[in-house]
Amino acid sequence: MKFIFANLLMIIVVLLNSCSYSPKEEKVENEKEGKVENVEELKVKILNPFFDFDEVEHFSTGKNSDLIFGKNVNEKLRKFASKIYVFDSPESLIDTTFIDSLKLIGFKSRTIEAELHDSINYYFSEREVDSDSSAACIPQYRDILIFRKNNKIIGIAKLCFSCMKQYIIGSEVDIEPFGQSSRYNGLQKLLYPDTLKTK
Repeated sequence: MKFIFANLLMIIVVLLNSCSYSPKEEKVENEKEGKVENVEELKVKILNPFFDFDEVEHFSTGKNSDLIFGKNVNEKLRKFASKIYVFDSPESLIDTTFIDSLKLIGFKSRTIEAELHDSINYYFSEREVDSDSSAACIPQYRDILIFRKNNKIIGIAKLCFSCMKQYIIGSEVDIEPFGQSSRYNGLQKLLYPDTLKTK
């Protein structure tokens, strides 16, 4: 069992080092710095929102996730980190206890400003897509969005911008159309405006 776990850790470390995390600067049609320019005009493209929320908390690691797999980290914490970074978990909104431990594995959190909720809602909505642009790589979920309504967690979205893949739970509408490259690029610009300005 220890041999299998050791091999799993080796694979994760290799993946974390090989998957680039630098934000892309591709232009996004109808979007500027990730913010939706004219929400009313773009509503015609939004079919159904994934979540009816009034608060969004963004957890992110940047490249800090590499540190959790170092020699001085205990085995229990490594297992938890592997579950969060690599696997599609939690399976349901019942299991939200992991949120309290995210900071132990390198995540930092911030609350998304209310003025950006319309833009967040635009990205997390069922709408027509041109194509699925996900890459053929194993995702590393360095970004997690927690959606709340009246202080209750109603949705969780784990994102890998490098592979353009996501794991979303809590939505009652079809989340499959999420995989459009412009959606990832625009959302990344919205969450990391300072990083893009310094490039």
